[in-house]
Amino acid sequence: MEILALVLSVFPGLAVGHVGCLPRGEVIDLKLPSITLSQLTSPGRGNNVTSTTHEDRITATIEPLPAGSQQVEIRLVAAGNVTWWKGVEIRLGTERGKDCFVGSGEPGSRIDLAWTRDEDSSSTVTLRPELAESCTLVFWKAKAFGVETAMYQLSGNLAGLKGQRLTIYWEADHP
Repeated sequence: MEILALVLSVFPGLAVGHVGCLPRGEVIDLKLPSITLSQLTSPGRGNNVTSTTHEDRITATIEPLPAGSQQVEIRLVAAGNVTWWKGVEIRLGTERGKDCFVGSGEPGSRIDLAWTRDEDSSSTVTLRPELAESCTLVFWKAKAFGVETAMYQLSGNLAGLKGQRLTIYWEADHP
């Protein structure tokens, strides 16, 4: 526990441990590099979807859900060589300084989390359509000593994804 206390004193904004260490509803202020859906879904060489953000390679595809569904489905898939913990968090957000919240939810609080680790190479979460305009995504990964660290955040909300599945591929991981 002394090492954990030391790590937290050096990196005070980090979540440590497994998925449950940032409980649903906890509010943290994130100042992260911003990425857009168009960056993640832009076609690259051939039929490959390519986008490089900082130290990781993350791409995405968008496809419709069955007719009549207005939910937003977020699926995270890690490549076979990406085994350290990764997460895509659905978070109540703030956009352009405007508080976006629903009910008693506080801006910045966690709604849900899709995560992968080791042999658990994919995870899917579903968001109710009425929350899509108030939510954004935060991309997390385990770094040194397994410390779960917020790395990137989606610019904008999820309103444009109603009735669709966003599949996020974490293709390459660099410490």
